[in-house]
Parts: sequence; structure tokens; C-alpha cells
Amino acid sequence: MPQRYTERSTDGIQVVPVGEERLNVATRTVPGEVTRVRRRVVSQPVEQQVTLRDEKVVIERRRPSATDGRNNVLTETVIELSDSRQVPTVWKSLHVAEEVVLRKQVTERTERVRETVRRDVVDVEHENGPAEFAAKEIGSTPVTLLHGTEEHRGPAPTPAAKPGEEERRSLEEVGEKKAGPGQPPQPPRKP
Repeated sequence: MPQRYTERSTDGIQVVPVGEERLNVATRTVPGEVTRVRRRVVSQPVEQQVTLRDEKVVIERRRPSATDGRNNVLTETVIELSDSRQVPTVWKSLHVAEEVVLRKQVTERTERVRETVRRDVVDVEHENGPAEFAAKEIGSTPVTLLHGTEEHRGPAPTPAAKPGEEERRSLEEVGEKKAGPGQPPQPPRKP
């Protein structure tokens, strides 16, 4: 059952507010998937071959050669010769093998937003006779309110129109719309 709305005032003017909903679309950022890169240290055994060299003193006895001098004999002499060997020496060096870069890649997409909005429609009813009409501009389109629940949206009135001529044209258009196929349009009612 429709709700009765009556607003009375002392100066004889009654006002009915006509509202409409408008669709407002904005954006907000919501958290998505988290990407985490963790660096940790692992140890692994490595193996590498190296060639080592050993030197050892060897003593041999042989017959003297004919060119050997005889003046270095019968004197005290000490000759020393030491052994040597190589051992591996190991150390570690640090270098950067690669870099891992984290960055955000921004892409844009277009989505169609669908929603239903509501608005008030004013129906004018008269109980005691023919309907008087009233044209009221809502937004940029004039709306002519007629007897019953019919609503007519017509072109905006031209500034050169005489007073009352726009109303007459609106009634003629409504009369043509109400006439069925093959029926002549109804003449407009004179106020």
C-alpha cells in the first residue's frame, strides 16, 4: 500500500520532494598475494684437485770426472741442502653471483559496473474532473504530468514559444500517443 505524504503549510503551498539515486563509482586498493624473498645461508662440500711438489735431498757416490779440479780437496767444507714440499693453502673469497630484484608491474583494466538506481516519479491524480497538467523541468528534460499515472518526457521548451503553447503541444503529442492504430488523434482540451 502506498504511503500517504501530505505536507501542509499556512500560505497554501505544498511541496513534495522528488529524489533520485545517482551511481558513484570509485576505486580502492585491496591487498593481494604476498611475495616474499628470503635469503638464507646453506653449506655444501666442494672438492678440487691440486698438484703438489715434494723435493728431497738424495746423496749419490760416483767416480770423479776428469775435469774436476783438485784444489778443493783436503779442506773442511760443510754443504747444506734442505728438503721441501708443497702443502695446500685454502682460503675463501666472497663475490656476488646474481641479484634478485622485486618490483611491482602495474597494469590497467576496465571493468563494467552494473547497478540499479532508484528515483521518485510523481503521479498526479484528480478525483473531481479532468486533469490539469503541470510541466516541471527535472534535470535537463521537461516532464509533463498528466491525469493518471502516465508520464511524458518531451523536448525542452523553446524561449520563443508563447505562454501556453508548449502545454498545448505536449497535450497534442500525448493525444497522438494514446490513440490506437487506425484511430484519429484526440483533440487537446482547452483549459
